[in-house]
Amino acid sequence: MAINLATKYADKIAEVFTRASFVKGRTANTFDLTGVKTLKVYTPVTVEETDYVREGMNRYGTPAEMQDTVQELRMTQDKAFTLTIDKGNNLDQNLAKRAADMLRLQINEKSTPAADEVKRRVADRKRRAGAGRRPGARQ
Repeated sequence: MAINLATKYADKIAEVFTRASFVKGRTANTFDLTGVKTLKVYTPVTVEETDYVREGMNRYGTPAEMQDTVQELRMTQDKAFTLTIDKGNNLDQNLAKRAADMLRLQINEKSTPAADEVKRRVADRKRRAGAGRRPGARQ
């Protein structure tokens, strides 16, 4: 007589080890492009420091009007994804699939690395072109 062993499936989904964003927290997230494709931002131009003079009218140097440049931020990526969790399939898999868990996995495994890659390519392109330096700033 044969012995038939039962098969068991876990009620949790196995996750791939992922690294949080390499650029998030190291770059500014001051500007919001929600609802627009292009955003123009004023960037002030710094001035050279001078020595303080203890007498006279211009003790801090000759006053000059604050200058600025206009930086144009343009959204170049508009990514999306879609998934479904069929109720019948999920019931047959011990309710192992949860929408919130899947959303977190998708963001961690696909969206965050893709966004990091785009930011890295843009930064490399700007660095090669000499961008990112403000006029008047020391090199």
